[in-house]
Amino acid sequence: KTTTSSVSLVSHLSTYPWYQSIDRRRAEQLVKQLNQDGSFVVRDSKHGGADSPYTLTVYNNNKVFNINIRLRPDCKIALGKEKLEEMTYPSVVAMAEYHQLEPLKLTAGGTATEHSKTTLNCWPNK
Repeated sequence: KTTTSSVSLVSHLSTYPWYQSIDRRRAEQLVKQLNQDGSFVVRDSKHGGADSPYTLTVYNNNKVFNINIRLRPDCKIALGKEKLEEMTYPSVVAMAEYHQLEPLKLTAGGTATEHSKTTLNCWPNK
C-alpha cells in the first residue's frame, strides 16, 4: 500500500519547482546559497523509510533545518516527530502551499524549543 502511494506521490511531486531528487548535503548547499530566510526544498529522504519518504530542508536565521515529512496511518502528512495534536495536511503539496502563507515553527534539534518561524517563500532552481 505505502509503496504504491509513494510512487504516485513522487511522479506528482516532480512537477513542482520546490521538489528535487537530491541528497541532504546538496539540499543544504542550495538553500544556503540562496541565503534567504524561508528558502526551502522538498527532497527524497534517504533514511526515513516508508513512513517518512521525504524531507523538508529549510533555511532560516543562518541555520538549516531538515524536517521529516511523515505519512501517517490515516494517510495524512505531518512534519517532524509524532506529537499530540499535531498539524496534518492532506498532501505534501498542501503542506508546502499552506506554509507559503502561514509561518512554520522551526525547533532546534530534538527539543521542542522554538528556534524561529518562517514562511516557505523561495526555492533553488532545478
